[in-house]
Amino acid sequence: MVYQDHLTKFVVLRPLTSKRACEVAVQLMDIFALLGAPVILQSDNGSEFTAAIITELRDLWPELKLVHGKPRHPQSQGSVERSNGDIKDMLIAWMADNSTTRWSVGLRFVQFMKNRSYSAAIKRSPYQALFGCQPSLGLSSTSLPKELIDELHTEDDLRDFSLRNSGNSDAEMAADVHHADAVVADVHRADVVVADVYRADAMVADVHHADVVVADVHHADVVVADVHHADVVVADVHRADAVVADVHHADVVVADVHRAADVHSAGDAR
Repeated sequence: MVYQDHLTKFVVLRPLTSKRACEVAVQLMDIFALLGAPVILQSDNGSEFTAAIITELRDLWPELKLVHGKPRHPQSQGSVERSNGDIKDMLIAWMADNSTTRWSVGLRFVQFMKNRSYSAAIKRSPYQALFGCQPSLGLSSTSLPKELIDELHTEDDLRDFSLRNSGNSDAEMAADVHHADAVVADVHRADVVVADVYRADAMVADVHHADVVVADVHHADVVVADVHHADVVVADVHRADAVVADVHHADVVVADVHRAADVHSAGDAR
């Protein structure tokens, strides 16, 4: 059975043992419960068959109200027939590639491939038209190397990899940047913020609700720190042309500045 939403071109493929209205109705009920039901139901098997399906659906789901549609316009009918032909060809190719005759299993994969393929009629994939995003294949949809993905088996493995590569945790955020033209940090509700920057033309730090903020900056042309609700703020700056610190609601503010050429301004507003 091929069920298609005309608006998004999204298809659902289901294996049937017969074309009886009661069996089709059960499959449609599962689809409607997941994706929602249309107002108009059309079928290639004629209005009588469609009416029988709607009757079966009403018995299974009394609140559901559908009407059966008119015969399709020849152009629409041709589009449906081409789509059905594509599905048949894709299923044959899948069975050949996997050396199997289990076509009922292949329907799931053909459905996935069909829905993620670009449709010229709607200028996007049916999946994206329905859900607003492209389908994901888990870690395979990320930019991680395949050899690394093969080594990840548990959530702990993924967390350990993230910590090794980002150096970030719930309790600490650290940035070590060299030869940067500009360094910008915007951190909210972090327990510890550590910034270690060398030879940056500009460093701007905007930190909110941090328990401890530590900045160690060397050879920066401009250093600007805007810190709100911090328990401790420590700034150690060497050879900066300009240093500006704007601190609000900090319990302790410590500024240690060496050879700041132009400006050093510290404000403690409670």
